[in-house]
Amino acid sequence: MTDHDSALLTKVEAARLLGVSTSTVFRLVRAGRLTEVRLAEGMAPRLRREDVLELTRVAGLATR
Repeated sequence: MTDHDSALLTKVEAARLLGVSTSTVFRLVRAGRLTEVRLAEGMAPRLRREDVLELTRVAGLATR
């Protein structure tokens, strides 16, 4: 895994980091609070770790 790859999270990984369900992460994406990164056609989109951590800071959430 490269440094670039480690800066990207799946929705499951983001949910674990946020301490919420994957459904909540999907809702955050739909609401525009988190932005998906599409790496390649056919691959599941990823979320930027820095965006997830910023959301925890802004929302006052503790990371796990």
